[in-house]
Amino acid sequence: ASLNLLVNKYSLKESETFNYNNRFITKLIFENESRGTNELLVALLRSLPNLRHLELAVDYSDDVLAQLSLLMNLRHLKITDYYQGLLKNVKCADSLESISLQYCYTKHSGGDWLEFLRNHPNIKKIHIHHSIDFIDDAIVDIISGACPNLQHFEMTDSTSKCLTEDAYRIFQKNCKNMVYLRLTEKPNEKTQNKHQSFHDLLANVKCVIGFYILCIIGFIILVVLMWQGKI
Repeated sequence: ASLNLLVNKYSLKESETFNYNNRFITKLIFENESRGTNELLVALLRSLPNLRHLELAVDYSDDVLAQLSLLMNLRHLKITDYYQGLLKNVKCADSLESISLQYCYTKHSGGDWLEFLRNHPNIKKIHIHHSIDFIDDAIVDIISGACPNLQHFEMTDSTSKCLTEDAYRIFQKNCKNMVYLRLTEKPNEKTQNKHQSFHDLLANVKCVIGFYILCIIGFIILVVLMWQGKI
């Protein structure tokens, strides 16, 4: 009932056809490390209509995302490594009950969340892992208000700087069926985002390099002036 695929190097030729008729498979975990085309995944999704659980870590082409709406029994969706326009492009059937977003470095507006939740009215669980400014208090209000069936909301290893303690009160007011709630705190030195640390380090390196360049230029000017006897 479960199929796990880790693709390192795979290329589906145009002349090849992929037939996988085992309709008893209800769970698919697909990871494409080659970061190439996804003909294999598209063929899989087309031939496994009874999927209930889907986990994807791939290049998200339009062909791949277009298959999600055809999975009429899909209950659980996990998406890893997506960068732009995620919520606008993910459209599943009404059966979707939970979504997990992992390492999705993109900032969504309240309108994106509102449209997504209106298209998926049966969402009961949302899990956001390691995101950058993914939500704030205003978006929490939109999510909780547009998702009356929400039972489980969790943010782990996140650095959402705009999230405050008011978010707890918002969930308490809007989500009467909530059974599990976990929100990360504001980032400290230990939980600071790796990307921000890299940019800070890069800025420091640029400052040091700039300082040494100025020193070298000054030294050259000094030598030239001494050679000309002006000093």
